[in-house]
Amino acid sequence: MTRNGSTVLITYNGVDITSHVLFQSASFEVQFSAVPGTFDITLKDPNQTLGPFITGKEVALWIDGQLMFGGYLTQVGRKFALPVDRTDAGASKVKTRFWSLRGVDYNILFDKRVLRFNTSLSGAGFLNQLPSFPGNSMDGHLIRTELCPKYLDLTGFDYTTDVEDVSTVVVDSTSLSKPQAWVQQGTTWRKQMEDFSQFSNAVWYMQPNKKLFWKAVEQVQSRWGFSDVPNKRPVVGAAPGFQGATYGFREMDATEDGSFIVNDALVWGGGPFAGAGQTVFSRHENTGSIAEHSRWQASETHFGEDGYGLQKGVTQRAELIVEGSPSQQGDQLYGLKFPQWQFRFAWFGHDVPTISGIRDHLTPGKVVTIHLYTFGSDTSHPLIQDLPLRQLRISFPELDPTGKGYVRFDGFFGIQSSDPWTLWRYLLKQKTKTQAMSITSTSNTSGGTSFGSPGSFFPMETPDGIHKTFTIFIVVDGVNTPVGYISGTTEVYRNGLLQRPQVDYTETDPAGGVITFMVAPLITDWIWIKCRMMGI
Repeated sequence: MTRNGSTVLITYNGVDITSHVLFQSASFEVQFSAVPGTFDITLKDPNQTLGPFITGKEVALWIDGQLMFGGYLTQVGRKFALPVDRTDAGASKVKTRFWSLRGVDYNILFDKRVLRFNTSLSGAGFLNQLPSFPGNSMDGHLIRTELCPKYLDLTGFDYTTDVEDVSTVVVDSTSLSKPQAWVQQGTTWRKQMEDFSQFSNAVWYMQPNKKLFWKAVEQVQSRWGFSDVPNKRPVVGAAPGFQGATYGFREMDATEDGSFIVNDALVWGGGPFAGAGQTVFSRHENTGSIAEHSRWQASETHFGEDGYGLQKGVTQRAELIVEGSPSQQGDQLYGLKFPQWQFRFAWFGHDVPTISGIRDHLTPGKVVTIHLYTFGSDTSHPLIQDLPLRQLRISFPELDPTGKGYVRFDGFFGIQSSDPWTLWRYLLKQKTKTQAMSITSTSNTSGGTSFGSPGSFFPMETPDGIHKTFTIFIVVDGVNTPVGYISGTTEVYRNGLLQRPQVDYTETDPAGGVITFMVAPLITDWIWIKCRMMGI
């Protein structure tokens, strides 16, 4: 049993099965953007007391009281627990066995629920087309009041709480007055959601608490992020938003991936290759990206689709793919013309910060801030990225029978070409804001400081051969005010010579801006301290 481990609870059909799980081989995987997650667990059953396990029953995972996975059992396997066993004592002595349980999370329902007419309503039934809806309808309103309650079987799921009105469901303002059609009966729920999202660019998926998520921008930015120089600042409050707190990781690799680049987009609309006046076409190239990264093409055909019948529609779409939104002056999206960063981190549950004693675990869809000083251009300009957690694998290197122990998280962070443009815009704004905050330098005369900024100071105290403690400060309203530094970031110079941490000095009070020399500096010495700021 680990002293600072995480509390784990696994249930089958509402029954606690945690103590039966063979944790060394157990894993749960959850993903972003409505991609179904999976689980794989093995249960110890030495006395034939478990089972039968029934496919379709629900399986859930809680870590430190937070629901991390919810889904269905889809495969039940049985295995002998031992490679050999005694059979000469009769069947009553041969009992030791394993159950192998596999399944998927609730996002599978987007592929396992189909649109059908609600026969309890008056009017047409299964043999007729679903009724149309006004073109000026909001997508969230249609999902809450029409799609989910009338045309889908979703008993037990919440399709209202986290479903917002993002936009109307057409892209061309000339079509607002025209009736719009649902996808036909018998089509999967996923197809209708994708049909809506191509117009609104909403982020959507089913959460483990059975609540449908449909919002324009990811509103679950992580309160904390990762850094190779972690400050381990506490996080406070329930509201989302990065609070400047960074924590370490166990393993990491970073890749600048150019496989998603699109710098030459070709888009067709109107009628299917019917000639001038009936077929419309647009091509958009970014010559700078082509010169630097070579030519990478993508094409789309939108024959007969609303919003693509005119030249304007296909032109905007081609520009959008390469450049981002062509209609927003001064607020260009990042676009697909550049390579994108991808990161993989590993961390343990007991290293995650807490809020009011509850660990603030990351879940897919959260936008996480990454500060890596090692990969920056210099110590004042770290590599900074804000990226969504796309895939999270949960495993259990060590766990005791009470459910307390090590929980390992392996996360994949990155952006993909299929992500909504609203998310691209959000990430660009976050990146710009974070970088601007991080490269602002601080000195004794700055009058203020921000988290992560580089600082250079002479200390408040004057060397006298007696005092060993020295404090960095800034002048606020004419008063010398101590300021905190990020632990592990100090560079202390004595008469121009770099001092050795833990040998020549120690960081005795980072929050108070204090360092302590092992030997008191002489009256003839001068001290200079460089560090990363905590911010005030």
